[in-house]
Amino acid sequence: KEPVPNPFQGSTLDRSILLDPPAPQLVAPKVEFSKLENGMKIASIDKQGLTARLGLYVHAGSRFENSSNFGVSHMASLMGWHSTAHLSYLRTVKTLEQLGAHQTTACKAGREEMAYQVEVQREYVPLVVPLMVGNVLFPRLLPWEVKAEHNKVEEARQALLGNPDDMVSEMLHKAAYCNNTLGLSPLASGRSLPYFTPETIRSYLL
Repeated sequence: KEPVPNPFQGSTLDRSILLDPPAPQLVAPKVEFSKLENGMKIASIDKQGLTARLGLYVHAGSRFENSSNFGVSHMASLMGWHSTAHLSYLRTVKTLEQLGAHQTTACKAGREEMAYQVEVQREYVPLVVPLMVGNVLFPRLLPWEVKAEHNKVEEARQALLGNPDDMVSEMLHKAAYCNNTLGLSPLASGRSLPYFTPETIRSYLL
């Protein structure tokens, strides 16, 4: 009888003798576009990573402000990820902490848009989407929470003065548009604080 050849001859300790798992099927990332019934446009791309980055962009920014509410878009962004009709500020923070997203959430106001952003594990996306929608559509804008954000107006202004590149961009916009539309600063100033109130923010969002 002929000896059966050893199938494991030459195997090293760093190679498993079990059945090798099938190689993953790599698919090139592809951008997909869709539109909901309410008109909301969605762009998505699956990079097959462990985390997902979400961004919800609202067509609102400093270019849509007027003399009665200069800086209101910055004020609205400061109130991002606060109390909503469904969750208190504390509950929102605790939920984000449990999802590991309390350090990756942000709300930024630009000249033409406001962006609500968050990064979480892929499996937590269904939990984060309602949080983002609640912040956009149902903010409570409680007076004491609004007042607590007043100090951040000056902090943002000082951060701008300390960044030469951003300061040059700001000055170029003002010169090009002469303090009109895109020339309006996306940051509120100290003169904006008297009308940094829930009523001003709510009327702008509506």
